[in-house]
Amino acid sequence: MIDRISQLLKMKKMSASQFADEVGVQRSSVSHVLSGRNKPSLDFITKIIETYPDINSDWLISGKGEMWDNKNIDAGERQDSEHEKGEDLFSGEENIPSTTVLPQVEAKVPSGKGKTDSRKTATGSKTIDKIVFFYHDGTFSEYAPE
Repeated sequence: MIDRISQLLKMKKMSASQFADEVGVQRSSVSHVLSGRNKPSLDFITKIIETYPDINSDWLISGKGEMWDNKNIDAGERQDSEHEKGEDLFSGEENIPSTTVLPQVEAKVPSGKGKTDSRKTATGSKTIDKIVFFYHDGTFSEYAPE
């Protein structure tokens, strides 16, 4: 199976890293499979078959048959020819459903009820020293109550 995966990489003109990214597996998994350290898992094989539906699964798993699945290729060619013969997708009348505008509703906020000191918690024994916001880009901001 290692040879067949290597053959697939050569046919697609891809590196192991590109293959891993496209299939959706970790790069180390592809490296370990290609080096013979690990055998490919069912999940690994399934992802290859889902990513490349034109690959013959029997060929990939056991080496039987042709590399390319003729059934999928024929179906794809048939589907393409049907689209060519079919009607123009952009001609004809458009059926756009009418939209309704909902009235705006103002939110009612209770005034003054339930206000507490923003520096104290429900127990009243602890106070907030500072609040730190961490951002995805690695920066942060600090806020301290006055």
